[in-house]
Amino acid sequence: MDELAAPLTQIMKSRAVEQKTRYTNRKENGLCIRCGKPIVQGLSQCDPCRTVRNKYHIKLNQQLKQDVFRAYGGEKCSCCGETEISFLAIDHINGGGEQQRKKIGGGTAFYRWLKRNKYPVGFQVLCHNCNHGKHINGGICPHKRPR
Repeated sequence: MDELAAPLTQIMKSRAVEQKTRYTNRKENGLCIRCGKPIVQGLSQCDPCRTVRNKYHIKLNQQLKQDVFRAYGGEKCSCCGETEISFLAIDHINGGGEQQRKKIGGGTAFYRWLKRNKYPVGFQVLCHNCNHGKHINGGICPHKRPR
């Protein structure tokens, strides 16, 4: 098996060098790094390749968001039960979200951080209304405060 692994590793390294050389040459000559067609100055990909890349990343980011919500109890606000995913967010149960966003970023960067850190405790799924209500009411959502 080791006799086969060495040539395979060499082939993989050779392909990586070829890809890097092709990428560098295309970039230096003002060509799309994916397909080699001419591009607008200042960009690295032509419009069709950028469209494909953007669709891929949108799908990837949506999947990451769903994975994070599932790790924290599902795609449902833990306070009011809202299930529309575009209304949902991850809440820092004990506060500190603003400081963390400044440190690591928000949105997709935050979701990646949660996944990379194996979904640590201290977070929950809330809708934006409950999250904001909790923020302006001293850590208690208006749904939960005594009447």
